[in-house]
Amino acid sequence: MATYTANEIDSLLETSGLKRTRGRIAVLHALRKAHKPIAIEDLHTSLTEPIHFVTLYRMLKQFVDAGIVYQTDLRSGKAYYELQREHHHHITCTKCGHQEEFSICANPLLNDISKKSKDFEDITSHTFELFSVCNSCQRST
Repeated sequence: MATYTANEIDSLLETSGLKRTRGRIAVLHALRKAHKPIAIEDLHTSLTEPIHFVTLYRMLKQFVDAGIVYQTDLRSGKAYYELQREHHHHITCTKCGHQEEFSICANPLLNDISKKSKDFEDITSHTFELFSVCNSCQRST
């Protein structure tokens, strides 16, 4: 999996039209270090800059809208955030929460779905999350 360097993270803000602030840079660096989707509470704890929760939520929404950050819920009832590198998806264990990334995508199906839809011509984005029981949990039952 490709990942952004510290310098590339700094330039993400500029190319997205977002102001380059210490807080935003700190959030993006914390997401880079997480290496997996992270809940906002855990992200807040890992920050080196003090950032109010409301400001953090606002930043994350801006990052999601700009395509810098990917948001998912992983069926846990809360949002998880991940620095968007190359397009990928997750398979999550429904017992222990272990996650694995995979790059197989539903993109080839999207054109067929668009053709069959009576109300939508173009699909602009999608999520594709899979859920199962991991091998470790399978062995422990």
